[in-house]
This record gives sequence, structure tokens and C-alpha cells, in this order.
Amino acid sequence: MNVGNGNFTFDNVVIDREDGTITFNVQLGNPIDADSAFRVDLRQVTLQGEFGVSYVASLGTDTVDTGSKSLTSVENQFSYSVKTALSELITRDVARDTFVDQAPATSTDTLTLTVRDNDDLLLAATAGDLVVELGGNFKDGNGPVGAWTLAGAGVTVGLNTAETLLTFTVPAAVAFDDAPAAQDHDIVFLKDNVATMLLATKFDVTVKQNIAGITDPVTYVTKADAGQWKVDASTVNVPYLPVGFGLTAQVEISNLGATDAEVTIEAVDQNGDEYGPVVMDFTYGGATHATARAGTVTRASEADIRKAFDIADGSQKKLSVTFNIDANSDDITLVPFYRQNESRINVISDQYKGN
Repeated sequence: MNVGNGNFTFDNVVIDREDGTITFNVQLGNPIDADSAFRVDLRQVTLQGEFGVSYVASLGTDTVDTGSKSLTSVENQFSYSVKTALSELITRDVARDTFVDQAPATSTDTLTLTVRDNDDLLLAATAGDLVVELGGNFKDGNGPVGAWTLAGAGVTVGLNTAETLLTFTVPAAVAFDDAPAAQDHDIVFLKDNVATMLLATKFDVTVKQNIAGITDPVTYVTKADAGQWKVDASTVNVPYLPVGFGLTAQVEISNLGATDAEVTIEAVDQNGDEYGPVVMDFTYGGATHATARAGTVTRASEADIRKAFDIADGSQKKLSVTFNIDANSDDITLVPFYRQNESRINVISDQYKGN
């Protein structure tokens, strides 16, 4: 502690580390004039977090002056957010090889991240590589890894074995080339295989920052919502439908819209085998039809489902079936059920799951 100069003496200096106080007496060698002052310098002090001082000056039992001052504050140097999420709709046809109003070979969507390194801060850390992990389903038309890019010299991208996680490693010179200002980075998907099917999926993003002097990257964002791709249809999943067990499984489709609706179905069974997507045919009025009738209820029987998926007679399949219906969702209701003896067992579709 340095007390400056002048005709002052400082006596009885007491430093209480636990209370965080310094107490001393000032012996004046001259009368106190208006606006008289003395200075106390605190040196070689290590500051951690927010730091400030307050003081009380007394003469005898009388308080002469009081005050306080914040000396340091704490701010986040790094920040990251999703500015624009992935949001395209997949065409509802059987091929599903394109987004709505786009071409198969050039279907594209963009995720925009806003990042900032406020390196103007006192004692700012030195940023290393930025790591962005994009979670989702990257199989079939949603991949391969080369379909996803983030522009910049030295940027790398990798895909895990399960094809559920893309990892972008972005050099600090690219990630924060406009520091300390915030800047946007686009992760662009450009479909590079015309024939492959796009898959409905949800996306999430995790952001990690490498910092000089710290061994492991620091995670700033964990699985934030990064959007989703949905089929451009009224989509309903029936999580359990037994086929081939003699239980007469069926699904009643209520279509209150003004037009007949084509129904595309796909499924996965208890062994993980996948079926479809295929356009479903219905049997009613003594004929086969390719649509669910408008303004009424159309039954998808177990025989109709078995035929659509080409399931052999005698095969027993526990199916999770997804119905993609070419109609407004407000007009469509599905009622799936099967019979066991004289009982009718209703199956709850995801139309009735809580939000």
C-alpha cells in the first residue's frame, strides 16, 4: 500500500483479510481546506471476479465522508447462438429426394450461427479452435459428410460412425476474424446425390471453445435446438401395430377435408427392418383406391398394410407405422386399434401425445 505524498502520516494500519478491510489513522500536518484529499494506491493486488471498494472517513465519532466504487466487472468473452435454424420441408412423394419447390440435385438449407469473441476485455483469453457439433440423422440423402460445409480456410468436418453427429472444427482466425464484433457463420447443406431420399429429422447444436492454457475445450452451448426437416404432409405415427398375429389390426383415417388424400406409409419392425415409404391402396366400394376419401372415414385394414409392405403370409410383425397424408393436419385424425377376442384395443398415436 502506498499513501502518496504530502504532510500526512498514516498510523495504526490494520489489514483484515477475512473481512476485506483496511483501517488506518491519518495524522494531518496542516489544516483541512475545502476539497483537500489524499491518495491511497493498492498495488500487487490479485483480482478475481467482480471487485470494488467502499470507504468511510471519520473524525472522532463523526462521519466525514463515505463512498464506493466498482473497480472491475465480469463479462462473458465468448457468446454463441442459433440465428437461423434448419427448416426446409421434404416433398411428400414416394421419392422424397428434394425439398419443396427445389430441385433434387440442388436442394439446400442453411443453419446460421452467430458467434463473438470480445477480445477487447481486460485480461481476455486467447481463443483457439471453435468446435461445432451438429446432431441429427445424416444417413441417405441427409449426407454424406461432403454435403455439409462451413466456409473458411482450414475448416474441417467429420461424421461419426453412427451417422448422427457432424463435427466442424473452425480455426480461431476464421471463427472470430471480425472480433470483437459478433459475426455470422453459415453451415450449408447442399444435396449432392440426386437419387437418395431425404429423411425427416430434428437437429441440435453443441458449441465448444478451445482456449489457450486450458487442456479441454469449454462447452458453451449443449444440444440447442437447431431446427428440423419434416415431410410436407399431415404426419402421424402409430407406435405399435401387430400384423400377422390374428388380431385384425386396422387404422381408421378420418379425412374431413374437401379432397381425397393420398397416403404414404413407412414402418420399422421389432427387428429393426424398415419398410417403405410406399403409397397405400385402400379397398372400399368393391374396388381398390389410392386415396383416403374426403368427408368421411377410410379404413386401412391389416390386409392393406400387409400388401403395401409386401409382408408374406404367416409372418408376424410388430410395426411402428408412420402415415404421411396429403392433407391439412387439422382435417386428419387416425384411430388405430386391434382386436383381442371380443375386446377392441385402442393404440395411442402420436397425435395424442402431450407437447
